[in-house]
Amino acid sequence: MQCDIGVRSDPDSDGAQPLVFSLVERTANSPYRALGTFTIADVETHSRWHPFTGRAHSGPLAGAQLRRLPAFIDHWGSWSRDFPATTVALAGDEMRTRPHVADLPGVLDPDAAHTSLGEVRLHSPALIDHRLPPAELVLGAGDAATGAAVAIPVAALRSHGGVLQTELAGRPLLFTLAGDFRGLVFERELDDAAVEFRPGSLVDHLGGTWDHLGTCHSGPRRGRQLSHAPDGYLSKWSEWSLAHPGADIIG
Repeated sequence: MQCDIGVRSDPDSDGAQPLVFSLVERTANSPYRALGTFTIADVETHSRWHPFTGRAHSGPLAGAQLRRLPAFIDHWGSWSRDFPATTVALAGDEMRTRPHVADLPGVLDPDAAHTSLGEVRLHSPALIDHRLPPAELVLGAGDAATGAAVAIPVAALRSHGGVLQTELAGRPLLFTLAGDFRGLVFERELDDAAVEFRPGSLVDHLGGTWDHLGTCHSGPRRGRQLSHAPDGYLSKWSEWSLAHPGADIIG
């Protein structure tokens, strides 16, 4: 988890042994550097990964994708109303003062772990996507095979009742939003058929009711669970668009 973006992925990428990850320095000849955020590498193979998409871009595991697990960032008031027994873990001072946490003008250390947005603006301004404000929160998903991607501003998703179904590269997807910022993206397919939902509702066309975690609680599909889209997460547009250039925008 970093700044106002939070993701959780299963470090077991191939069903064998879980990987151990660490921040890595980036140099001019680095095989891969994430833009607008830090870069991580697994200790076992030194493959380099994007921290939020969960995809390896260089090394022996290039092309591998970590399985997405649900994680959220939300206002404490909204979260604690739904989960009053939450255990709170506070990061220590060392975590709060790490270089990658800061995105300050003039902090352009070429060997820093964090590729600041300021550096992208300075050295690669053509990569900045100005279709949305940089700080606009979006919930998006990408397709590794085709490079296609789609994002919806959180405000627009909220106007749809926190539920929106669409397709990406032929994959039926479901976007959900609970609380203030608890957004998730699901693969909207079961038994080789798309699950169709009523507009703005988590009720499917068979009358089954679902929750925002992708679980069905009534109807013929009771007990079924939608899979999380592997590259679906909530972020600021400035970071998300650098990881998904040319993405379509809904809303």
